[in-house]
Amino acid sequence: MFGQRTASPDILRRSTEPEVISFPHTSQYAAGSPSSCGLAAFNAARLLTSSSPQCTSSEIVNRLRSEDLMVGVMSICSFWDSNEHLEVDDIQKLPLFSCHLRTVRNIDSTKCDREGFDRLVGSLSAGETAIVTKSPEIVALLHIATLDRPGDGIFVVFDSHPRPEHPLGAAFTVCKSSVQAATYLHRLFRVDESILDNEDNQWQTLFLSRFDAHILRGKDSTDVDQVRAMYTANIRLLRAKEQLKEAAVRDMEIQGKLSHVKKALEEQRRARREASAAEADTERRLQALRVELESARELAQSIRSTSDALHSGEIHRQDARQHFTAHVTEPKVRKRSLPAKPNPGQPSFPIVDDEAATYERVRLARIAESAKSRTPARPASGVESPQSIRSQTRGNAQDDLATALQLQAQERDDFEHARRLQLEEERIRAQYEQLRAAYEIFHCEICQEDCSIDHVSRGSCAHPICRQDMRNYINSEVERAVWPILCPLCKMNPPESGDLGTIDRRTAELVGLDEGMLEKWTKLELSRCSERIECPKCQKAAYVDKKDYEEMEMLWCQHDDCDAYWCKKCNNLAERGVRHTCDGEAEYERWKASAGDVRACPGCRTEIQRNEGCRHMTCVTPGCNTHFCDRCGQEICRSVNKKEIGEAVQRHYSGRCKLIDFESSEDED
Repeated sequence: MFGQRTASPDILRRSTEPEVISFPHTSQYAAGSPSSCGLAAFNAARLLTSSSPQCTSSEIVNRLRSEDLMVGVMSICSFWDSNEHLEVDDIQKLPLFSCHLRTVRNIDSTKCDREGFDRLVGSLSAGETAIVTKSPEIVALLHIATLDRPGDGIFVVFDSHPRPEHPLGAAFTVCKSSVQAATYLHRLFRVDESILDNEDNQWQTLFLSRFDAHILRGKDSTDVDQVRAMYTANIRLLRAKEQLKEAAVRDMEIQGKLSHVKKALEEQRRARREASAAEADTERRLQALRVELESARELAQSIRSTSDALHSGEIHRQDARQHFTAHVTEPKVRKRSLPAKPNPGQPSFPIVDDEAATYERVRLARIAESAKSRTPARPASGVESPQSIRSQTRGNAQDDLATALQLQAQERDDFEHARRLQLEEERIRAQYEQLRAAYEIFHCEICQEDCSIDHVSRGSCAHPICRQDMRNYINSEVERAVWPILCPLCKMNPPESGDLGTIDRRTAELVGLDEGMLEKWTKLELSRCSERIECPKCQKAAYVDKKDYEEMEMLWCQHDDCDAYWCKKCNNLAERGVRHTCDGEAEYERWKASAGDVRACPGCRTEIQRNEGCRHMTCVTPGCNTHFCDRCGQEICRSVNKKEIGEAVQRHYSGRCKLIDFESSEDED
């Protein structure tokens, strides 16, 4: 039913179905806040829950039918336009609600069936409100105390979501009995049983098929409480602003450090690119030298072949000349060394004795052959005149002189050509040795193989290791998060000085470490000035400044999607703004202060809280069996015999203490 209605005095007696009171455009979605159902439920509890009955049931129904009340309840939704759902515990701590409502007890993880809602409704006393959470929805179940129904009161379900019964706005659903209220809640949060039987999505449906309830009771607040709540809210706002400023300063510091790290990383990348370019250039030059060396080898082989061929031809010519000039007397060759000044008729480089003898024989054979070819045939008569003999002798001498000069010039040319060939061969040999030295090999002590010197990598200790072994070793050390990374040879055989060599980032880049390993390398480098923490709530890791980590006692998650706050010593989650102790003492004291009616068992000193019922308390500690009075704290008896317990209880409560003290109960409420 929509709009305001006129109530009948006996409306609760005549109605068989819950009455739905709703007004258009009053849902949380109309206010533009899809996640404010928790705020609306608490606001309804604040406005409708009181510590004692103040009016009749008809007056309460008439008040619920007032549109002003609905607008007042839903007005808080417009202040929360976020899509994030708020936790019930966080809402309860707000000063607006903490000064009007107090938590009596909690009901955790109850199945959404009729039995579960019957237990919930049956546990509510008059004047209590249950904030029911079935993720992601929150509604309020109010058990309002009335003057005309002191034992029963009325049940009202407040729901800020549009439903088929009230599609245009939020609604108050008035139920005349606890059975009717449980039936309505069961129908509202019904879960298909067939979905629960599916094993594939059991954990999801198990979460969605259960509800939690926070039982609240109103408190009598005064003007002083209102002022104190306002002070608390303002102080929290100031504290939040200060924390925001501190966070901004820390963010600026972190951004500055991050900028320095980025610059250092860019410098390292630039150095790596330069090293790669230099390595490529060196490889090209080495390849060119290899080609030149191969050409020099081919030229040297060609020179040797030519020299062997010339030497073989010269021997054949010498054998022919010796056969032709066998009658010529071989002059005695004298051993001599190279003169200080070069002789035009002699070679310009040192000649050994055997070579000198061979050279002399060849020279004389050439002279004899030339002379024989120029000797004319004798006349048939065999008689020559003296003039003819003198003329012939003079001509032969001139011819011999010309032939000798010609042979001498030819020998000079031959020796000059041989000298040039010798110098060329020496130059090629020197170049070959130079290239061979450049292409030096070394022995790797890791893989026990001989490798080229251009595949060497060295740490600060200059131990030569091949690149492949160095890369595999660095990958292994980085994966194990070892820092600093020491030279493997220094680790096997430490030097006498004790200074172990280390491997720097440049060496890691030169051996070809991939980007993933380089990122892990950067994290290991950062670990020198930062500390790695792991959030116990979201299980994510982050790095914080080492100095700040040593000074702080409490830590908080560095990720935006997590609000965890925990103790550094015990690693347990804690609440912000309250004192924390690792042994739980502070938390226990806060619980004891907030729980209200808490007594220590006189037998075993176990703290026991009375939620409701009579003053007779029974210790639940195994083996204690102590019965004591909640009012005076005195032990009644220690027994398991029902008859003895009954007699002792009767004796104790026949005196000053009362078993059920209604006045004390109301005063304490």
